[in-house]
Amino acid sequence: MQMMIIRSLCLVGVLLTGTLIFWFISPDETEGGKADAPITSSPPGPDSNSSRIAEPLPVATSTGHGTADVQLEPLEGARELAEIDYRPLLAQGKVSKSELALILSSLDDAQLLRFLLNNTHLTLDDFFGYQNPTKTARTLAERWLNNTETFNQDGVELLFGTKSAIGTNQLAVQSEFSDMAPRLYAYYKVPNSYSKPFVFMKWTNTNNDTLWVLDKQPLTGSSVEIQEAWLRYSRGWPSGKYQVELISAEEGLEVLASQSFEVVDPESR
Repeated sequence: MQMMIIRSLCLVGVLLTGTLIFWFISPDETEGGKADAPITSSPPGPDSNSSRIAEPLPVATSTGHGTADVQLEPLEGARELAEIDYRPLLAQGKVSKSELALILSSLDDAQLLRFLLNNTHLTLDDFFGYQNPTKTARTLAERWLNNTETFNQDGVELLFGTKSAIGTNQLAVQSEFSDMAPRLYAYYKVPNSYSKPFVFMKWTNTNNDTLWVLDKQPLTGSSVEIQEAWLRYSRGWPSGKYQVELISAEEGLEVLASQSFEVVDPESR
């Protein structure tokens, strides 16, 4: 079974070219990245799908960005499943939920840890910060495979838009976007008592089992501030319904919020 998966991924790796660019906002990861100029704080133009949070919001001010451009290369030989970086394939919908579940279920504890180190920005130091690293790895795998219904914990926010929140205290939020928009932002706020320097964010396409990405997201400010992360398709977002989950990195990896948005083709309306 493992050989069949590897052969299929090898073929996909040869044929595909990377189209998705991830941007992870981190004060520490600026080397090789880009820093966007802060956007104007003037109110955005009217939008039938937008609403504004009227009260001023404290927004993290860091503009450091780390970037990882997805570039697929042929897989060399039948490497162990735990050693393969599946992120480009997961991002492009080339590994389905059932295939990901099959891969994860085949891994022992040590292999699962290697898989997570290879497929997220987590480090060994991150895992050693938990009371039971093995249990944390298993819980994170469960969070990856299982979606949570829409909800927000008290004191938690998870919203979406098309512009950076840096440099402004107002957010123009939307739940529907054009498929011509290459970059979409997730604005989020963790509980005031949150103690970890990062969270986990999971992006999924709930229409057709494509886009199945979970990763560590460093906070860009204090816990009382609005944080942001953004994900960009270089050729525009595929149409569909998407779910984003904000997952605590504290013990237990509790889901803090789960919200959805939709990407549509304006010409089909």
